[in-house]
Amino acid sequence: MKCYTKLRLLYLLSLPSRSGSELALIYNDVSVLENHHLAVAFSLLQRPGCDVLDEFPPKQRQLLRRIVIDMVS
Repeated sequence: MKCYTKLRLLYLLSLPSRSGSELALIYNDVSVLENHHLAVAFSLLQRPGCDVLDEFPPKQRQLLRRIVIDMVS
Protein backbone atom coordinates (compact mmCIF):
# COMPACT_ATOMS: atom_id res chain seq x y z
CA MET A 1 0.00 0.00 0.00
CA LYS A 2 1.40 3.37 -0.93
CA CYS A 3 1.96 5.94 1.80
CA TYR A 4 -0.76 8.24 0.43
CA THR A 5 -3.29 5.42 0.41
CA LYS A 6 -2.49 4.55 4.03
CA LEU A 7 -2.78 8.17 5.09
CA ARG A 8 -6.08 8.55 3.26
CA LEU A 9 -7.43 5.42 4.93
CA LEU A 10 -6.36 6.68 8.37
CA TYR A 11 -7.99 10.02 7.64
CA LEU A 12 -11.27 8.44 6.58
CA LEU A 13 -11.34 6.20 9.63
CA SER A 14 -10.73 9.18 11.89
CA LEU A 15 -13.76 11.13 10.65
CA PRO A 16 -16.43 11.34 13.35
CA SER A 17 -19.14 9.98 11.06
CA ARG A 18 -17.07 6.88 10.37
CA SER A 19 -15.92 6.29 13.92
CA GLY A 20 -19.33 6.39 15.62
CA SER A 21 -18.24 9.29 17.81
CA GLU A 22 -20.52 11.23 20.11
CA LEU A 23 -20.48 14.14 17.66
CA ALA A 24 -21.59 11.82 14.87
CA LEU A 25 -24.54 10.75 17.01
CA ILE A 26 -25.45 14.35 17.86
CA TYR A 27 -25.38 15.47 14.22
CA ASN A 28 -26.75 12.22 12.72
CA ASP A 29 -23.59 11.60 10.67
CA VAL A 30 -24.36 14.63 8.47
CA SER A 31 -21.51 17.11 8.01
CA VAL A 32 -20.47 16.36 11.56
CA LEU A 33 -17.47 18.65 11.94
CA GLU A 34 -19.06 21.44 9.92
CA ASN A 35 -22.20 21.40 12.07
CA HIS A 36 -20.16 21.21 15.24
CA HIS A 37 -18.05 24.19 14.26
CA LEU A 38 -21.15 26.24 13.45
CA ALA A 39 -22.73 25.32 16.77
CA VAL A 40 -19.58 26.36 18.64
CA ALA A 41 -19.32 29.61 16.67
CA PHE A 42 -22.92 30.57 17.35
CA SER A 43 -22.61 29.64 21.02
CA LEU A 44 -19.54 31.88 21.30
CA LEU A 45 -21.63 34.77 20.01
CA GLN A 46 -23.82 34.39 23.10
CA ARG A 47 -20.95 35.17 25.46
CA PRO A 48 -20.80 38.68 26.88
CA GLY A 49 -18.52 40.89 24.80
CA CYS A 50 -18.23 38.33 21.99
CA ASP A 51 -21.37 39.08 20.00
CA VAL A 52 -20.19 40.98 16.95
CA LEU A 53 -23.79 40.92 15.71
CA ASP A 54 -25.32 42.54 18.78
CA GLU A 55 -26.42 45.64 16.86
CA PHE A 56 -28.28 43.62 14.24
CA PRO A 57 -32.08 43.46 14.61
CA PRO A 58 -33.36 39.95 15.48
CA LYS A 59 -34.69 39.27 11.97
CA GLN A 60 -31.33 40.12 10.39
CA ARG A 61 -29.52 37.92 12.93
CA GLN A 62 -31.82 35.02 12.08
CA LEU A 63 -31.34 35.59 8.36
CA LEU A 64 -27.55 35.75 8.71
CA ARG A 65 -27.57 32.57 10.80
CA ARG A 66 -29.70 30.76 8.18
CA ILE A 67 -27.42 31.96 5.34
CA VAL A 68 -24.27 30.78 7.13
CA ILE A 69 -25.83 27.40 7.96
CA ASP A 70 -26.98 26.98 4.34
CA MET A 71 -23.52 27.87 3.03
CA VAL A 72 -21.92 25.18 5.16
CA SER A 73 -24.56 22.51 4.63
